[in-house]
Amino acid sequence: MHFQNIWKKNLNNESHRHLVAEHENQIIGFISFSQIDVSTKISEISSLYIDPHSTGRGVGKTLIKSAFDELAGLEFRKVRIWVVRENQRAIEFYKAVKFKQVDIERKIFRHGIELTQLQFSRSLVEST
Repeated sequence: MHFQNIWKKNLNNESHRHLVAEHENQIIGFISFSQIDVSTKISEISSLYIDPHSTGRGVGKTLIKSAFDELAGLEFRKVRIWVVRENQRAIEFYKAVKFKQVDIERKIFRHGIELTQLQFSRSLVEST
């Protein structure tokens, strides 16, 4: 129920954007991002999900590029994301689309477990 309430709030928040990837009328992925600092033109990707059966097909890169295009149209200059330190697959993906690790970490708790997240950032003027 906790995440359901978060999604309801985010879907109704105009500063959050959501893009969906479909194949044969089935959702195979989505990306959510927000305009966290309009004054400095920094955005943050809050989630990127690709159905495990659809990984390796370019869906993630397409969603990232679509989000970047939308943010660039709004004159955003930078985007960042937090990734759990142990999620090597995600880290490699973000590095492949030119995110660079920033020297910032944070601790979060999920289901009573402490996790460390690493921040990655990139300019929106770079091509994917």
